[in-house]
Amino acid sequence: MQKNRQKGKETGDYTLSVTGNDVKSMTQSLVAESVSISAPDRSSFDIKA
Repeated sequence: MQKNRQKGKETGDYTLSVTGNDVKSMTQSLVAESVSISAPDRSSFDIKA
């Protein structure tokens, strides 16, 4: 019984970890899109980067 609980906990931690990575990726994509929209001129983008 203890082994099953341990396995379930590991799965839960893994799920949380994957969700965190997905949110981070989405945030990076949104930031990249907003930067492209606010700075279509490439030289402006290079200065910000």
